[in-house]
Amino acid sequence: MMHSPSSSRKFELKLPLTGLILLSGLLILPISGSFAEESVATPQTGTTHTLPIMPSKITPLHDNKDNEGLSKAAPDIQTIKSSENLAALEKLTLAPDSDDFSAGEDWKNLSRKSLLQKLSALSAQDQKSEDRHLNINRLVSVTADEGDYPTVSKEFPLDMYSLRLTKLLEYGSMDQLLKLYTANQDSPPTSEAAEAGVTAMLWAQESGLACLEQKALPENIRSSNNALWDKVDLFCKGLLGPASGQDETQKFINASRIYVTATELAPPESIEDLNKTDQISIIALASIGKLPPPLKDKEELKKINDLPLALLLKLGPQEGEIRDNLIAQARDRAMISPESKEIEQPETPVLPDKEDDTDTIEEDKKEPEQPSQPSESDSEGETSETLEPENE
Repeated sequence: MMHSPSSSRKFELKLPLTGLILLSGLLILPISGSFAEESVATPQTGTTHTLPIMPSKITPLHDNKDNEGLSKAAPDIQTIKSSENLAALEKLTLAPDSDDFSAGEDWKNLSRKSLLQKLSALSAQDQKSEDRHLNINRLVSVTADEGDYPTVSKEFPLDMYSLRLTKLLEYGSMDQLLKLYTANQDSPPTSEAAEAGVTAMLWAQESGLACLEQKALPENIRSSNNALWDKVDLFCKGLLGPASGQDETQKFINASRIYVTATELAPPESIEDLNKTDQISIIALASIGKLPPPLKDKEELKKINDLPLALLLKLGPQEGEIRDNLIAQARDRAMISPESKEIEQPETPVLPDKEDDTDTIEEDKKEPEQPSQPSESDSEGETSETLEPENE
């Protein structure tokens, strides 16, 4: 509202010169006393533990209002990537596992479309065992010619980075998958990419890292596959809740029990049913020894897909007939070397040390969970009392 000059004069404050000088001095004096203490936020004192599994691509926002024992996390970039950012992500690759690796003449100088066609055509189910390492090296190392920017189409609904990850998941190449996923310091571009990465983290028993990752996912990624992310969320709530107990070595197994009980999950009755079961459920069942009986049948076991085989090798029983059958099948597929008895552990991503504690989480957990492995007796219904969830 505009005022006329005559009306505004009613509000003029006339001060002598000395009064103006004193008023000016007050405005530039430093604020002190109790008012200053209330105005400036003082950091709270206390012991905080820097979580060694905290991914560098997640910025913690200390928000435990839901009492989940986990900080709210936020992606460092916008949820929708520009074509330039996605193009750079598609160039993200790993070195092949040998210096003399050659993808083949027909894999050289490919356009983006041609490379997408070739990567999409790779199938773990249709491959020969001698081609496994060749195809995995192609997945992680071959890039397209410069200049092609990513576009989404019905023919290629996934960007190349997401496609690499989903194919590595299909192959059960969890160590390579984990390395490629953690090499990206931003939020994953698709739900499929995030699904592959979180599965690899759970396979590596980095459950705290997996739960942080899924909590940080943008809503548009979660909403594209609510069924899966609801299962991951349920598993993480069991892991971080009081019912999982205080023993760090048992948390993963107890969280699996909570998940299986809450979902009323029964072991698959056949290898075909096992292949159709989502990986979160397989991880939970394997961790508590609830395995399908056909795993003892060597002929039936030949029908198992590479992903459930990799999960069972890592999280299933570590001795006995089933273990021997799993190892034999993995050797036949060149998933492990002839002399090896298990898939090698991946190296946990090394995060840079921080001089301050601005990126810390106030949490009791100091080390990643290292659950003890169930025996085959668990699969026959015998369970240990120490593995039962503690009710509080």
